[in-house]
Amino acid sequence: MKKYMYLISVFALITLVAYMESPNSTLTHPNVPTNMYPSIPSVDDSDTSETTEANSDVENDEEEAVLASLELKLEKTELVDGYIIETFREYEIYHNEAGEVVKSVPTDHYEYLKYLDD
Repeated sequence: MKKYMYLISVFALITLVAYMESPNSTLTHPNVPTNMYPSIPSVDDSDTSETTEANSDVENDEEEAVLASLELKLEKTELVDGYIIETFREYEIYHNEAGEVVKSVPTDHYEYLKYLDD
C-alpha cells in the first residue's frame, strides 16, 4: 500500500510541476492573457488616397523579394590529418515571382562534413 501511495504522490507532483511550467498556467504567468492565439488586427478602411499610394510603393518593394529560402553553399574544402573537411555556409536566398535570385545574404551558420581520405 505504501508503494502505491508513493507512486501516486510522485505522479501528482510531476503533474503539478508540468502544469505550473506550461504556458496555460495562470498561476505562474498572471500577466499573460489566457488566449493562446494572437488576435486578428482590425483593418481601417478610412485611408486617404495619399496614404494608399505611399503604402502601394512599399508593398511593391516587398513583393519583389517575397520568396525566401535557406541554402547551404560549399565555402571551402581542405585536407587535415588525413581527412577531407568540407565547410558549408548557410545563405538566405531571396527569389522574385519569376524564380530569379534577387538577393543572397550569408548567415553566421556553418556546417562541416568530415571524410576519411582514401
